Amino acid sequence: MRLPNWKFKNTDTADRHDREDDARRLHEAAWPDMFANLQSAYAELTNAQFELERRTSEIAETRDLFQQVISSMTEALFLTDRSGRVIRANPAAASLLECPETSILGRPLTAVCGSDEIPATPWKLMEIAPTGRLTNLEVDVRTMDGSAIPVSFSLGLMHDKQNKITGVLAVARDMREHRSLINSLVAARTRFQELLEFAPDAIILANQEGRIVLVNSQTEKMFGYKRDELLGQGVEALMPEHLRGQQEDIAAIHHDSPLELDDYYYAQPTSVSEQFEFTLADRKGREFQAEVARRQIDTEDGILVMSLIRDITDRRHAEAARHAAETRYQELFDNANDIIYTCDLEGRFTSMNLMAEQVTGYERDEIQQISIGRIVAPEYLELVRKTISDRITGQANPAPYEIEVICKDGSRLPMEVNARLIYEDGRPVGIQGIGRDISERKREERARQRLNHQAALRADVGLALTDDEATLGGVLQKCADAIVDHLDAALTRIWMLNEKEQTLELQASAGMYTSLDVPEARVPVGKSRIGLIAEEKTPHLTNDVAADPREENRDWAEREGMVSFAGYPMMVGDRVVGVLAAFARHKLEADSLNALASISDTITQGVERRRVEEQRAAFLKREQEARRMAEEASRLKDDFLAMISHELRAPLTAILGWAQMLRAGALDRASAERALLTIERNAKSQAHLVGDLLDASRITTGKLSLEIRPVELMSVVEAAVDAVRPSVEAKNLRMQIVLEPWVGPFNGDTERLKQVVWNLLSNAIKFTPQGGLIEVRLERLENKALLIVSDTGQGIDPEFLPTIFDRFSQVDSTSKRRQGGLGLGLAIVKHIVELHGGAIYAYSRGEGQGSDFMVTLPLAVQSGEDESSTLWPVRPEGDETRSGTLRGVRVLVVDDEHDTREVLSVMLARYGAEVRAAGSAAEAMEIFSQWQPDVLVSDIGMPDEDGYALIQQIRALPQEDGADVPAIALTAFASAQDKERALSAGFQRHLAKPVEPVALAKNVARILGRSDDGITL
Repeated sequence: MRLPNWKFKNTDTADRHDREDDARRLHEAAWPDMFANLQSAYAELTNAQFELERRTSEIAETRDLFQQVISSMTEALFLTDRSGRVIRANPAAASLLECPETSILGRPLTAVCGSDEIPATPWKLMEIAPTGRLTNLEVDVRTMDGSAIPVSFSLGLMHDKQNKITGVLAVARDMREHRSLINSLVAARTRFQELLEFAPDAIILANQEGRIVLVNSQTEKMFGYKRDELLGQGVEALMPEHLRGQQEDIAAIHHDSPLELDDYYYAQPTSVSEQFEFTLADRKGREFQAEVARRQIDTEDGILVMSLIRDITDRRHAEAARHAAETRYQELFDNANDIIYTCDLEGRFTSMNLMAEQVTGYERDEIQQISIGRIVAPEYLELVRKTISDRITGQANPAPYEIEVICKDGSRLPMEVNARLIYEDGRPVGIQGIGRDISERKREERARQRLNHQAALRADVGLALTDDEATLGGVLQKCADAIVDHLDAALTRIWMLNEKEQTLELQASAGMYTSLDVPEARVPVGKSRIGLIAEEKTPHLTNDVAADPREENRDWAEREGMVSFAGYPMMVGDRVVGVLAAFARHKLEADSLNALASISDTITQGVERRRVEEQRAAFLKREQEARRMAEEASRLKDDFLAMISHELRAPLTAILGWAQMLRAGALDRASAERALLTIERNAKSQAHLVGDLLDASRITTGKLSLEIRPVELMSVVEAAVDAVRPSVEAKNLRMQIVLEPWVGPFNGDTERLKQVVWNLLSNAIKFTPQGGLIEVRLERLENKALLIVSDTGQGIDPEFLPTIFDRFSQVDSTSKRRQGGLGLGLAIVKHIVELHGGAIYAYSRGEGQGSDFMVTLPLAVQSGEDESSTLWPVRPEGDETRSGTLRGVRVLVVDDEHDTREVLSVMLARYGAEVRAAGSAAEAMEIFSQWQPDVLVSDIGMPDEDGYALIQQIRALPQEDGADVPAIALTAFASAQDKERALSAGFQRHLAKPVEPVALAKNVARILGRSDDGITL
């Protein structure tokens, strides 16, 4: 629309009205044009508004379409500003990063994606790609949970209308599926390569020109070429030289075998495959038969031919060998020594070898027209049918079985058959069997069975004859039972000869009759068949009992079916001792008769041997009893010598030790007095032992005599009681004495009678514990004096009472015994009492019940003069000196004798040692655990636990508790065997009692590794 172009001029006021009038006129004249222009302008404005609205709608539609396209994109889209912050993102971006879109906007793209490799700013993008565009940038972005995702970015610069750079547009593609496909392709390629390399056949790939492009390792092994040598070569290189370039041969090969190596096969369509055999050659020129399978395959590089080649030389050889084996099998089948046949599952024969014709008498054509039922004996048909059924169902192992077949001439033949199923396509269709004629084997088996039975018979008879505990009748019965069992006899009997009455007496009967109370139980020699055998001393044999003229009861034999009889005389030299007879219901073979004759001789020898052995056993019993008595005497002698050694050496230890210390002059008055008392007591003890030994010797030689004179028995008893009173008081025993004032006149040896009473009292004191009671009674019983010594001590085992007065007899003679002694006292007492015409008795209710000894002496006995002598050892005298080289050494002394412990302690203490003493192994172990000594000095013979038990307990302790303490065995057991046993038990040294102080101290020093130069008296 155009507006009127009005122009105004600046005039004077006078002219103003003119101008206004002119203007009004002009204005009025212009209204129509103005209206027309307004209408035109309005129309143009309306059109412009409509166009604007249309364009705005198009822009909105375009914007919505663009938004929908962005939202529907599977690729993630990020729009950044110039600083790299995300100002826009689509849902795919939020889905890729697994976060809401709001958490993406306003943040740097590198932070959102967790990767600094993304060029999110324009200048960084232009630095990497000067063109401003970058594609296929692969990076790993991080989701909100931290997982990595492979992404391919495409980035480009964004411009505004003035072509100014405003930011970067980044499009991200999820590459996880793409990478999975790539990995799958790589894995498939790897598997293909592995299959190619590890295939058992040679594999060759050739192109359409026949050039080799790929081979596997088996191809190298088969042909001897390196892989590089084969690649690019024509496949003709694998053919023998005489076949290369010969067109007629090639043509023949082409027609006969698809391995034509020209362009014909390589020009054929794909998916053509074939298999054939062909002759190939390796690098060395060796020709071999190969089986080739080849197929065309379509690849990116074009059509290739893949050939699989297998060397079939060994297979050809195997086929040739199989053909030869089949030929040999057919020859063996026809010429085998056994019957070989085949039949269907219904039992109809389908084939048979030549041996079957010879054995059965049937021709092959005849056999193939009959079934098994006509050849197999009827009683074996069920076995054959069941065996075939079990073979089919698999219920039985294919073990051989035995049958009988009926030949064409009607004869029977035993056969062993071994059959198996014939399978076709996994199901049984027939049976193949091998039958062997076992007639000879059956005969051998029967003979072998007879031999086995005969061997078993001999074994059972031999076993019965060696049964020493069975009676003669029992042994013969076992022999008769064995004959019935192993020779299948119907009746077997054995008679033994009574030489005085010349009668055969039945001792055994087995089989039909087992009773011995029969009319044939006693048969006179020379009467009936059995008596005639004994009289004639010859066997009687028959296999026809019914026709035997000596058979007395033919009706019985026929009724019982008796066929054979065998009777044998049982001979020892020319003397008959019995008869063996047997009946059988079958014919007895020669070997059975020989066995029966041999058994008869064996039984005879066994019976005679039994009689000789009984005589020998009686003699042996007497000889063994004599040997036992000799061995017992020898044992008692050895025990006696050992006891003598112990009983003599033990007191000597105290005597010698105290004596040498007295000679040294270093004891105070009290110790010197105690030493003298100890020496005196032990000297008396030894004197008593020596006296007992002398008395025992006199008793043995019969030289013990009495000096008879009138004796007052009460004074004798009182004197003996006074002698033992110190010992009674020392053990705190109670003594009750009941003496009649006047028993009666008696003549005897006073000292010997004192010895009797003293021994009885000493025994009572020895075996009575502290606080016990000893009772002594002397009274008159008719014309005898009665002396009774009772105690409440340990008592006597009733089994030991009968031997209590024997020499060297002791209840406990081991090294652990509680009491000493030689075992001579009671023997001497018994002998003295008997010399006086009296008797002595011992009684005890058992262990722990005390004991009673009763002596009876006849009164009015003549008496004689009295002489006595006593042996007293001379006390050694002299000066002693001592040394202190054991100063600081701790020594544990163990001995059950108080005097020995005391003297040993004083001995060692004088040389500076610190000594502790124990009276038993238990006490020693208690001291040992509290006060570990440097040296152990122990006795061997002690009650309860001896020295061996003590050293074993110590050696079993831990090392830190003193298990290796040096130990000395100081014992009266001084033999070489005792020394060896002590050293084996764990002692380092063995010293015999008595021991001198210097010797003991030097041994203690030496065992500790110290010098003994300064140890002197």
